[in-house]
Amino acid sequence: MRYLIPLPLLNSVIINGIWLIFSWLVALNYAVIIALLALAAPLTWQSSCPKTACATWSPKTADG
Repeated sequence: MRYLIPLPLLNSVIINGIWLIFSWLVALNYAVIIALLALAAPLTWQSSCPKTACATWSPKTADG
């Protein structure tokens, strides 16, 4: 298989550059997913709160 560019050094630089960009994209996607999960966790917990453990304790039941 021939090199993309006749100079092997330049060809490896291009491949390394593509790999670097790809790894940065993967890292950014991972960071975005983690941030979305961190933001969505309290929202989902609040939405399911009345059905689960939060329903066992409320100001009404605490008063008696």
